[in-house]
Amino acid sequence: MAHCPSAGLYYQNGILYGTTCGGGAHQYGGTIFQVGVQSALYTFTGGADGSQPFGGLVGDGLGNLYGTTSAGGTGNFGIGNGVVFQFNPASGRETVLHTFTGPDGSSPAAGLARDAQGNLYGTTTLGGASGYGTVFKLDPSGNLTTLHNFTGGADGAKPYAGVIVDAQGNIWGAASVGGSAAAPAGYGTLFLITPAVN
Repeated sequence: MAHCPSAGLYYQNGILYGTTCGGGAHQYGGTIFQVGVQSALYTFTGGADGSQPFGGLVGDGLGNLYGTTSAGGTGNFGIGNGVVFQFNPASGRETVLHTFTGPDGSSPAAGLARDAQGNLYGTTTLGGASGYGTVFKLDPSGNLTTLHNFTGGADGAKPYAGVIVDAQGNIWGAASVGGSAAAPAGYGTLFLITPAVN
């Protein structure tokens, strides 16, 4: 039995999709589900495919859905740094696009944003250069670029929320702690990352 739906629903092609952070065939694995369908569309095994998807889904308009898991990837159920995945509801196939290792981020807890070029943007709550989380970009070829490593100071730390990307490529988000005082204190920050000018 799937349980713990912790993110909002995603609407694509007349269908509502969502995630649960637990349950399915594996107690701590989590699922991808379709509203109105009794069984899960996909059950995470907790291994290389990831586990505990706390974030919501985003689509590409072609039927594919994208999301993150907060654990799995390199370990089982609650161990591992999480993954970025693609899921195709028509085939039932989940594909891992990136497995986090720690230095590139760990424990993403939010969904992703997608731009018109197919790049995915997101946050990790832990890991990175200082251990306080990251903002990342994953291109369609699977190359991950860390856009910001949170230091836990004035820039904030532990971004549990995702990001939004505007038409100019600016990335907007929030960090849950830091700012006025070093992490784990402080009340958090709002941040803006502007695209690099080549």
